[in-house]
Amino acid sequence: MIHLVPWCLEDENEPYSDALAALRHRTITHCPALADLLDLKGALPALSEFTSPTPEFAATMAPILPILDRVNVASTDDGRQFLDTTRLDAIERRLREAQSPWTCVASGLLFRLYGRSGSPPIEHSVLISSHADSSYETHFHRRLADSAEFVGTFDNSITNAAVVD
Repeated sequence: MIHLVPWCLEDENEPYSDALAALRHRTITHCPALADLLDLKGALPALSEFTSPTPEFAATMAPILPILDRVNVASTDDGRQFLDTTRLDAIERRLREAQSPWTCVASGLLFRLYGRSGSPPIEHSVLISSHADSSYETHFHRRLADSAEFVGTFDNSITNAAVVD
């Protein structure tokens, strides 16, 4: 179970409620402010309907947690370049320490592109895009005691951890 706290409706212009309904795992959305609830524009049914039981979520998350521990840190940009590269540096360190075949093959002011070294070129490649910025100042995550539930500030860090894994 992931507890979601909406900060904005950033989901490629898809309504938040539709994005929630498409999630495979059970979720709860916590709205600490009335404005958050109003921003959801009638998403209440999606907030209380559960899409699946949770045990498989914990099993899926287990290998990702050590990576999440390292990449759930600051990363900011000003729209032109990265200002804080702490998360990008953590990703680089994790890949290097794991002796991963994935290395940075190109970088720019606002991106890093990773590829698997030593692999022959393939006809159809896959590009996975995962934002590295964070729009919050307090970074945390934890598993709720005796539960398969996680709470935390996962803005982009959880997808970064999944891709690194």
